Amino acid sequence: MLRGEKVTLRPFEKEDMKLYHELHRNVDLVLMGGSAWEPYPLASFEKEMEKHLGNEHPAEFIIEVDGRIIGDIGLHDHPNRRAGCATLGVEILDPDYVGHGYGRDAINVLLRWAFRIMNYRRIYLFTMSINERAIRCYRACGFVEEGRMRQDDYCNGQYVDTVLMGILREEWEARQAA
Repeated sequence: MLRGEKVTLRPFEKEDMKLYHELHRNVDLVLMGGSAWEPYPLASFEKEMEKHLGNEHPAEFIIEVDGRIIGDIGLHDHPNRRAGCATLGVEILDPDYVGHGYGRDAINVLLRWAFRIMNYRRIYLFTMSINERAIRCYRACGFVEEGRMRQDDYCNGQYVDTVLMGILREEWEARQAA
């Protein structure tokens, strides 16, 4: 388990699936995370999650606060170990915990693990330009905008830009030393 000031990051367990599935029923939060929402039966969800549970090198974690699951965070899109790069994904899906610093704490815990323990050199992410809360959070964690793909995504009836943000290990280390 990885611990922050507010959150604990731990691996997914089979027992988490039903509650995690229920968290994904919040259409607005799922859409702002960049995922397309559609009804997903629990049985199909469990089948898909079983694949991830069997992964020998999991890089995905449940975000917990006082034993309550509020979302997930991880390194996705087949991390490029040779180059030392990975894509970060994070979701706070419990509306009671959105906008209170839990995502920022989870990101900081994951960055510490990624840079100090896993020896990554660069972590990057993609977010929709309309997700201003997420962009503020990522900037507060040290991510900088590296690029923008115009009208790359579709959300709530409009085409929106996708923002690429990243942080290098030396940038993260300098923030830790300050």
